[in-house]
Amino acid sequence: MAERVPYIVLLGEVGCGKSKIVEKLTGETGRSSDDSESATRCSEVFWSHNDQLIISDTPGSNSSSDQFEHNIWIATAFNYMPVSKILIVVKADTGRIDGVISGIREFSDRFIDLPCDPLGVIVTHMDKVAWSEEEFRSGIEENLDISDIVFSKWGTPGQTLIENILQFSTQKFNLSVDHDNFWSIFRKLHKNSPKKVLQFCNKEVAEFKKKHEEFNKHRNAFKGNQQIDLIFEFLAFMKQEIIEVQKKMQLENNFTFDGELKYNEAAHIQNLTNQLKSELHKIRVESLAFQHNHQGDLRKCPHCSRVWTKVEGASVSETVCGAKTLNISQTGSRSVQQLERKGNGHGGCGQSITWDAMARVQVPAEFSSTAEAVRTSDVRMLPASAQQLNTDMDGMMASFKNKMVLNPRK
Repeated sequence: MAERVPYIVLLGEVGCGKSKIVEKLTGETGRSSDDSESATRCSEVFWSHNDQLIISDTPGSNSSSDQFEHNIWIATAFNYMPVSKILIVVKADTGRIDGVISGIREFSDRFIDLPCDPLGVIVTHMDKVAWSEEEFRSGIEENLDISDIVFSKWGTPGQTLIENILQFSTQKFNLSVDHDNFWSIFRKLHKNSPKKVLQFCNKEVAEFKKKHEEFNKHRNAFKGNQQIDLIFEFLAFMKQEIIEVQKKMQLENNFTFDGELKYNEAAHIQNLTNQLKSELHKIRVESLAFQHNHQGDLRKCPHCSRVWTKVEGASVSETVCGAKTLNISQTGSRSVQQLERKGNGHGGCGQSITWDAMARVQVPAEFSSTAEAVRTSDVRMLPASAQQLNTDMDGMMASFKNKMVLNPRK
């Protein structure tokens, strides 16, 4: 029976009223607390009244004690069974509606890389504010594009909440959190920020952004399909840059991903990588602006396997690999210094090719018209040297999952 019942995961900061919602939905008692620390130490699952929902209560994700372990428990809740809805619980009485929206965004932005849309919102403490439900709903939908919203006051019956949740909990999603996407979803996990590490992070992020700015400035010297070729090159270049910066951070700060500090070291690289991926996301969004001008015709050289697209003035019959193409000249510091036209043979192997006879290549995902185009889940959060730490994390989530047992019906 459990497989057919909608499974709801409640997510929120400490003190948002999440555990009180669990009490209303399930009939459990003694779970809510006014403490500044999370009263919920692990993820637990309960039947709701009348067995209409299965609810997972998770630790407050901003709890200062045992923060890493708490977030592992939240990830385990996502893995427990297919999820119908992740409900972000937020308090209404945070000053202004903008504050509520910001509180929701702290969580919703983490799920941009998920291939599904499992998010909803529960706004608690509605009896503490003068704003109407419609004002809240309008603000959340307009700013966050989330329309599955439930409102709760102190006296709202649990059955009313259940019925409202059931209205939009009609699908199930396999979220499958593992060691890699964990670091994208759960952020700011480092317990301290040594000045050296913070300076390194700020410097590398600034240089990454500067490369983006320099590229945009040089790109304007080219037009039409020539810019398309340039963007293909730049997207691949900047993705590789993230990998190189991760390695550099590990070496310069002597990170070993072992011992007591291993998760804190990983969290520092996570912090850096998330900032770089945010900039890469902007670059990929910009690349979509050129999609409609692209001919969608990519072909592979039979001699060196390099992929080309036909640009303005290129011959459709006999030519040479690399003719009239564009490349990004790179220096040892990996900065974008110059964009220039390449003559015959300089951008490829230089051997004779016949365009019409060359094998076609599928257009890369970067130029898809869907949301896949701008996701950054293809970029690993940690360097390859953190493999053992990744294995340990996966083992921890598997162990926690075995400890999650559906509580008996009330």
